[in-house]
Order: sequence, then structure tokens, then C-alpha cells
Amino acid sequence: MNDLYSIPEQVLQRAVHVLLSNPAQQYTTTTGKRIQILAPGRLNVHEGPDYLDMAMLLGSDVVLGSGEFHRNTSDWKKHNHDSDDRYKSVVLHIVLNHDEESDGSDGYLAQVLVLNEDDVRSALRSINNQPEEQTSLEDIHTYSLLRLLRITSAAKTQLQQHTVEQTFLLSVIDFLKRFEKKRRRPAYPTERLEHLFEQLQSSPHARFVLSVKTGNAQEVMPTLNALIETSISDEGAHLRREIIINALLPVALANAKDDVRVKIFEWYWSVTALLDYGVLKRKFPDVAQTYLWQQQGMLEMLREKNTDTSVHETMKQYGLQQTLHFYKLALEAPEFEERP
Repeated sequence: MNDLYSIPEQVLQRAVHVLLSNPAQQYTTTTGKRIQILAPGRLNVHEGPDYLDMAMLLGSDVVLGSGEFHRNTSDWKKHNHDSDDRYKSVVLHIVLNHDEESDGSDGYLAQVLVLNEDDVRSALRSINNQPEEQTSLEDIHTYSLLRLLRITSAAKTQLQQHTVEQTFLLSVIDFLKRFEKKRRRPAYPTERLEHLFEQLQSSPHARFVLSVKTGNAQEVMPTLNALIETSISDEGAHLRREIIINALLPVALANAKDDVRVKIFEWYWSVTALLDYGVLKRKFPDVAQTYLWQQQGMLEMLREKNTDTSVHETMKQYGLQQTLHFYKLALEAPEFEERP
């Protein structure tokens, strides 16, 4: 008998949650759709979907919805989820064994992700060795995505009034003002920043932003890897990364064609951090700053720390669906009841 079938499903749900917590990992659904789990969502201990507020890059769209785990695809109907309104928000069915084919018209979800059983076993071992973390890693995933989409939405609004080049330059100006305002002692004299801005206009960084509408998707990641190492003028590597994350990526995402946008997202979730932020080490001492997205997520958590709304609600408040054509929100489920 398969050992995974003797383990309680709630234990498997937690292991799968851990397994899906690598935003750089790419999968393919049973219908051939490319999928990347940008945020695994909250593990639900109540009745209803197992994973709430998941965010995924499904094809070329960012989709926010719920996920449900079963050992078998056929368990969806066996558990009567096809007739239960609480599961209307589910956009991804995660299984170990795909024993039913469907186009979605017969009550089954069309998007099914079959996990490698050895990967699930590895995740099971890891949860037994994991220390209890004070900060929710799934929140960091989601806040990182929120931060990127929020500034991308702002860039999209600017693009309705300005050219791509103008929008990029305005985004850099706005970022540099905020960058200097945060420091008691300006790290860069005004003259140095003005020189950087002059050089920026003819830089390969500006050319990349202009190319995303028609460029080759396969060149995106190597180009971004090169840009992060290529000086604009005489700025430090840290400031250059900040400009790329806070100005270049949002404008590029707002204007890119579908396959290029997918590669930009892929790069964002894979690039490592240059150095630790002192403020984040003080506020989140238990969280690693290995990847740039981790830092961005923690920064956004600090920005939203005084709000009482969920990340899901915050995303709705920013009106991302109205601004970004590639952002999709699944149907919302009603309140959940406690599981027995």
C-alpha cells in the first residue's frame, strides 16, 4: 500500500502547503497550463478549501483564489465539492493521483496539479524538522506579490497619460525622492543623482523597458541578470537593484506582452538579495533575507502593519482588477464553519 495513503489528509495538506511555498518552482497542470505558485495562501483549519488566498501565475495571468488538496481527483465529487458553494473560489485542485479526466463542465475543476509523491514525502520530513516561526511565511509571499502589483498598477495608470519612456523616468524620480527621504544623511549628493538620471535615459535599463512589448521572452531573464550587474552611472549595486525592483520591473510588467511578463515574474521570484536590511532583521529576526522577494514582502508588511484588513481585501481596495488586465480574482467563498 502507498504510504501516503495511510497518512491523515490534514498532515498531507500541511506538507503540500510547504511544498508549494517555493515561488520560483514551475509546474504544469493536467491540461498543459504552466503554473507558478506565487503565494501558497493560508492553511485553512475550518470547513471549506484547504488553502485560502492563494496567488498563482496561471498561464500569463496572476490569479487569486483558493486551492483544494485530495489524494485523488475523483475525491472532488466524492466529497460533494461540486455542489458546495464554499468551493466556488477554488481555482486549483492539487492531487497525488489523477484518476478522472475532465474539461470542467461535469463538476470537476479543469485545472488539476498532480504532485510528485517523492516531493511530498520530502516535504513531510521537512515539517517535522521545521522550527516554529513567529512570522507567517505565506504572508510574506502574499505581501511581496501585493507590493509588486501595487506599484505595477501605479505604473499602468501613468502609462495612460505618458509614454513608456516618460513613465519609467517618472517612476525613477519618484523612487529616488523616497530613497533619499528615508535617510538621515543622504547617501548620494544631489549632483550624483542628477548624473545618474541623465545616464539612465540612454542606458540598457531604459532600452529593456522599451523592448518588452515586442521582445523575445527567452532573453528576459539573462537580460535582467545582466542589468542588475550593469552600472547606470557610478551608483552602488544596492541602489541599482532598488531602481530595478521599484521602477523598471513595474513599468515593464505593466507594458509587457504575455510571454515576456511571465519571464519577468519568473525572474522576480528567483533573484537573490544582495545584503540584509537592518530594519528587517530587527522587525523579523526569524525570517531569512535570502531572496529579494522576501525583503519586498517584509517591507510591504511594515507598510500595511496598521491596517486590519486581510491581504485579499487590501488587493481589492487597490482596484488591481480594474487596472491590471492580467490580474484575475476567483469567486469568493462564504464564511467557513469549524471542522469537526
